[in-house]
Amino acid sequence: VLYQMLTGKLPYSGESPITVALKHVSSPVPEFDPSDGVSPALAAVVRKLLQKAPEDRYHSATEVQSALREARERTLHTTVVSSPFTRRPVTIPNPPPRRRLREGGQVLSTAMTTDAVAVRRAPSWGVWSALALLLIAAAAIGYVLAVRPGGILGPTAVTVPGVTGKPLRDAQRLLAATGLRVAVSSSASETIERGRVLSQDPPAGSHARSDVTVRLTVSSGLPLVSLIDLKSYSRTDAERYLSNAKLGVRFVERYDSAPAGTVLHQTPGAGTIPLHGLVTLVVSKGPPPVTVPSVVTLALDAASVLLKRSGLRVAVVDRVASDNIPANVVASQDPEPGTSIDSGSTVNVVVSMGPAGVVVPNVGGRSVADASAALSAAGLLPRYRYAFEPGDPVGAVIDVSPPAGTPAKHGSAVVLTVVVSGIVPNVTGMTLDDAKSALQNAGYRVGNVAYTQVGPEGRVASTEPRAGTSLDPGETVLIYYNDGSGGPPAASPASAQPTVVATPSAAPT
Repeated sequence: VLYQMLTGKLPYSGESPITVALKHVSSPVPEFDPSDGVSPALAAVVRKLLQKAPEDRYHSATEVQSALREARERTLHTTVVSSPFTRRPVTIPNPPPRRRLREGGQVLSTAMTTDAVAVRRAPSWGVWSALALLLIAAAAIGYVLAVRPGGILGPTAVTVPGVTGKPLRDAQRLLAATGLRVAVSSSASETIERGRVLSQDPPAGSHARSDVTVRLTVSSGLPLVSLIDLKSYSRTDAERYLSNAKLGVRFVERYDSAPAGTVLHQTPGAGTIPLHGLVTLVVSKGPPPVTVPSVVTLALDAASVLLKRSGLRVAVVDRVASDNIPANVVASQDPEPGTSIDSGSTVNVVVSMGPAGVVVPNVGGRSVADASAALSAAGLLPRYRYAFEPGDPVGAVIDVSPPAGTPAKHGSAVVLTVVVSGIVPNVTGMTLDDAKSALQNAGYRVGNVAYTQVGPEGRVASTEPRAGTSLDPGETVLIYYNDGSGGPPAASPASAQPTVVATPSAAPT
């Protein structure tokens, strides 16, 4: 009764009278909640009164009276005792002897010594069993009287309804309809939406007095996490930080002078943000792209200046000889002009070294056909000058200009002086190729080839002008050729035709 007067609740409760009776016999003495506002000294008195073993309790009402007075005057003065039924040592008051006056003015002490208390012998097991049954019956009767509607304890007992997961307004309405009071606190939750009940105390289904306060914990929404300023972070580092903080991320890219992948801005800014919230990061794509200008045919220095002004770099990847492009001039570029590329990219160029340097080969004394082929193979252009030199074989090269061994530019001209007779040679009966070589060595150009049935098959029948005719070098001679069918012969290699750059000063006699 004293425990209930101090705390407003029974020391033991359960779903049935038997359960309550068993708790009276076996359960530890209940502890006081600090919120009950009971002083340590008074709490110690109550705990000693509730001890299971009689020897652990007060032995007289006088002792209880003294302990209560001492607890009122000295709220913190306690002595520790232990009991086999308690979880830990408990404290009881240690009051000094109290004095009272007997009739006639004699002072007597109200404290009783151990010698003054007669210790009775323990009753037999039969007596203990009878006492236990009486205790159980008394507890059951008390429980029924306590929980029945309108019972002697006043407030009725109700079953606490379950409101976990419900909106707070609905939970309050349901509990109020049961007659229970409500106290609300809030807590963050990753699973329960804001405004719904996370937990309740007492739990659903438990029995409580109708004037008990049900404590509800309501979700205040997702927990808040710290968000730092991610400006100037790399995209990779910022994404890793947000992932570790359990935050979502959305990237927006834009061109900027900052290096590509650098965080330029964030929304929301630094501070707190709900767990799993979305953070938008504006990330640099680097400088905007540029259009590659054309630098072909520009000198290398001029090409470099133009590319740098466009925000590009230049790299010479090769130098090549060219007969058509002057030295140190850009011959080609990659990427092509008009291509869009990132600012700061490199444009590769190939630069001309000008015409390749060659050495004039030694072709003196050769036939004009052999000398012309050798010059062409060396990258030089043969030109011809004719001379009448009695005693030298017709068609022989007697002079080369510039002379053999002289360095020359690729594609430059070399003049060959060739001995001629001024008379059309006789090529009748020759093959077509031999006839062409003979006419070329004599200083003549080979004109059209006319086909005829005259003469042996596969041989030259005649020329126009005819053999032995006086003809200036460089003139054209027509060939009549019998191919056996009267039609054009199979393709045969054509000899290079000479170009006359000078003629003899006198005609042959």
